[in-house]
This record gives sequence, structure tokens and C-alpha cells, in this order.
Amino acid sequence: MVRDWSAMARVRSAGAYDSPTGTKYVFEACGNHAYESTGGAVTVIGGTISSTANVYFRAGLGLEWVTDGTDPLWSTDGITVSSYPAAPLCRLEGIYQGRVALADCSGGQSTIFLSGYNNGGDYTLPAVIIDTSPAIFGLNGLNDGRVVTCVSDSFRDVLLLWNHDEQYGLYGAGNSSFILRKLADIGCDEEESIQQFDGKVTWLSGFGIYRYDGLNNQRISDEVKDQIQNIITTEPGVLAIIQDTQADWQGGNLTASGPGAAMSATINSGNVVPSTW
Repeated sequence: MVRDWSAMARVRSAGAYDSPTGTKYVFEACGNHAYESTGGAVTVIGGTISSTANVYFRAGLGLEWVTDGTDPLWSTDGITVSSYPAAPLCRLEGIYQGRVALADCSGGQSTIFLSGYNNGGDYTLPAVIIDTSPAIFGLNGLNDGRVVTCVSDSFRDVLLLWNHDEQYGLYGAGNSSFILRKLADIGCDEEESIQQFDGKVTWLSGFGIYRYDGLNNQRISDEVKDQIQNIITTEPGVLAIIQDTQADWQGGNLTASGPGAAMSATINSGNVVPSTW
């Protein structure tokens, strides 16, 4: 007996957003749609998105901003949606000094684009640049082949940026004071690993897990390196479950029925429908 589970889609990412009206939203990327919920029903918000790319949600400037590197930048307040097709097509985003920062962009993967002040959809450089105008920065050039891999929201008034090999900080509050500094030869390999906690930023690099306190970087994974290596070498990497009786399947269990059954096979009407048997 074979069931086709291709109709199912996994939730790839999520974000939280508190609207200016006080409504709390949760956003999720699943399949080729973004969904929102205020704690009850889940509904589609916005247009279609990539069904395979990582999707990033960032709250800032009173809106939720969404990028996936495939579709134009868009934002929502939970009710209305605005799209910005003229903005750079980028995968990563962050919020910094009243601006939206975009990175890993088509045609400029080592370029950082900052929107105009309090205008996350404006990336057009005017003929005369003023303090609130959009800005462009390059990590070792505007497109040197070293892709921006990670962006952190403002940490102690600094926008932290990484490629696979280096860490940078963008300082300043406007075009007259912006300055980009290289902080360390420590890269970041996974955007989703970045967390701000206990007054510090942690992330995953190719050398381990690091923590930054605003002055110094510390590799904090050394303390558990032996334990992690032991798990990698001793634990099985594959879990297989054999469902061998019709009664187990009809009872909704892929293993023995009753408390402790490891996986449910029950399909609610209207959700996933088997196509072949």
C-alpha cells in the first residue's frame, strides 16, 4: 500500500509582528504562500512566494518585511500588502537605524543596500545625497564573489554582517556618519542561527558557534565539542518505522497502537488525500 504525500508542504520559516494597532501576528512560509494568524485561523497574506527558497520575515518601521531572493520585496501591516518591484532583488534583510537593509542580492551578492530613512521601499540614489537618502556599501567591493551569508538586526546600534570568512559592522545613523568596519576573520554559515540573547549575539560559523558582546568574539562551542562529536559518531542518522498491519494503519498508528505510538497515520478529511494505493 503506497500513499502519495506530495500534497503536503512544510513550514520553512516564521516571524512575529506586533502591529501599531496592538494586534499580534504570526507569519509563516509554507509551500508557495505566506500565511498569517492572530492566534486563530491561518489565512494567506500577500501574493505567491517561492515554494523552495528560504523566506525571511523582519519586523521594523511599523511593518513586516518579507524577502526570499526570488520575489520582489514586500511588506504588510497584517491587513494591507505593499510590493516594491523597483527594490533590489535580495535574499537577506535586516532592520537598522530606521531603514531596511538588503543583502545577497541579484547581481551584487557582496553588496548591502540600505533603504531611505523610514522608507523601506526606497532604494533609488538621488542626484544629491542627503543624510536620509538610501545608501550602498560593498564588503570588499560591490560584487567580489564573496556572498553576504548573514545579517543581524541592529545590535548596540551596529548592523552586523558576515560572509563565509569575515565579520563586519556598519556604524552610523545617516550618510554623513555611516562607516563600514571589518571586525574579524570569522564568517557565518547559517542566517537562521543568529540569535541575540543576554546582551550578546551568537551564530554558527565554519569554526564553531561564536558569541559577540560588542567588543570581543568568543567561540563557545569548545565546551561541548566532545559531546557533540560523540553524538555524531554514535547516534544513528536514519530512523525507519515499519508499518506492518492493516489494523495499525486504520487505527492511525504507524507503530503499535495506544499511548506512545511514534507517528500518526490518521488523515483528516479535506487535508491530504492519497492518490495511489
